[in-house]
Amino acid sequence: MRVLWFTTIPMPAVDQRLGLGLVGSGGWMSQLLEELKVRGQVRLAVATAGNGLPDLEFESDGVTYFTLHEGSPLRPLHREEELRKCAALVERWRPDLIHVHGLERFFGLLESRRLVTAPVVISIQGILAEVSRNLFGRLSFWDVARMERLRDIVRGRGWGWTWWRYRQMALRETEIVRGARVFMGRTEFDRRFLLGLNPAARYYHVDELLRRPFHDVRWNLETCERYRILFANASHPHRDIDTALEAVALLKGWFPDVRLCLPGAIEETGGYGKHLSRRISRLRLQGQVEFLGFLSAERMAAELTRAHVFATSSRVENSSNSLCEAMRVGVPCVASRVGGLPSLAEEGRSALFFPPTDAGAMAERIARIFRENDLACSLGDVARERAVERHDPDRVVAQLMTAYEDILSPAKKGLEPKG
Repeated sequence: MRVLWFTTIPMPAVDQRLGLGLVGSGGWMSQLLEELKVRGQVRLAVATAGNGLPDLEFESDGVTYFTLHEGSPLRPLHREEELRKCAALVERWRPDLIHVHGLERFFGLLESRRLVTAPVVISIQGILAEVSRNLFGRLSFWDVARMERLRDIVRGRGWGWTWWRYRQMALRETEIVRGARVFMGRTEFDRRFLLGLNPAARYYHVDELLRRPFHDVRWNLETCERYRILFANASHPHRDIDTALEAVALLKGWFPDVRLCLPGAIEETGGYGKHLSRRISRLRLQGQVEFLGFLSAERMAAELTRAHVFATSSRVENSSNSLCEAMRVGVPCVASRVGGLPSLAEEGRSALFFPPTDAGAMAERIARIFRENDLACSLGDVARERAVERHDPDRVVAQLMTAYEDILSPAKKGLEPKG
């Protein structure tokens, strides 16, 4: 079986070949790639496009890699020229199946516009329509305006440009979802989103793998740092750090040593970093909020074992890798009840949920874990048990291969709707 992947970002082999210095290149997709290589069930090629990439083809460890040069990010987002290059690549490599990872890029248009004849399956990762609607979290217009810097606006990098791009990508996402025929997902949230736009679509449930460092450590109440809260990736406003900061301000009255740790590439001198600094100062949390910067998988796994609680107050999520990694390590988790998160954990057994933007409820859930050691240990144990099963490599690869084989079966090659 010859399978061609289109990925949102370059895989590690491309990063190494071109010296791109991408941080965290590939993520869970590279882990899946490694598992497929070991098993030898498919002949793989992986393609991606980017503004800084050359047109290149090479082979590494049995996998063929393609990079395609992409035009300026300020150009229209449907990218007719890039689509033609991708279609020509498909015609040249002649895969049995095309797997597009994510709706974030233009690759899904190959199927929705019928530019290729090979069967196409599209994995749903984030849902851009939801992200674009919640992009700025609880920030007001004036908060966002204060975050803008003239040099970023001139270079097309400001928050206004970011909002415009997300809106354009959400429109493209709708075209892809309505026009394509076969999808993979992981949550009830993404299944409902898909079938709401395209009731005739076929949907396969296929879970994700987690990066190896999260398999190698385990949380322990006796060795964690009491009252230390580790947040999810905090680099975007839709994660709603404002609610988390307000929750910590409440917790400070009960637990004076409480500490909130924020991973993510946040420039403290940048617009968003300055906004957070102002909020920290206003809430009198100086010294109790720590910016960790970008964390490798190894460092993030270590931070999870240090934390007393993992928490996310995001306004929108589909399948949060951060929550899944925390569950795999076994740290007690608190999360906003949004999107696909209730598909990942069960309330009261493997996580505690709270209504989005409700800082009081978030603080109450965290306080319960701080106070009730038996609850903390039980939540962590059940979460780890569930995550070990859900992200088991043999299980995930079996789900994927079953989907591939079903799509390619003679009865399904026409991609007719089920039922």
